Amino acid sequence: WEHEGKGKGVSAQLWNIADKIREVDEIMTPALQDTIGEAHPELIFWNLVGQRRLARKTSLDGREQRIALLAQRGFTRLPKWLTQR
Repeated sequence: WEHEGKGKGVSAQLWNIADKIREVDEIMTPALQDTIGEAHPELIFWNLVGQRRLARKTSLDGREQRIALLAQRGFTRLPKWLTQR
């Protein structure tokens, strides 16, 4: 806010994923741009489960559903990731 003014600049959410954005930028090529897209995580889960609603993401059932969907697709480091902030 020092330069932009109060209420200007990047959000805390964007700031927290800046390193991940940088990682993607480093590997991105024009060919990859044709096959890689971006979407809201809940839309991805909705598609993974066959375009049905999941339980609320803040509920135990919803959390377990999302973890299971990711695990089924090869995300093997979930236990470690879910304990980090």
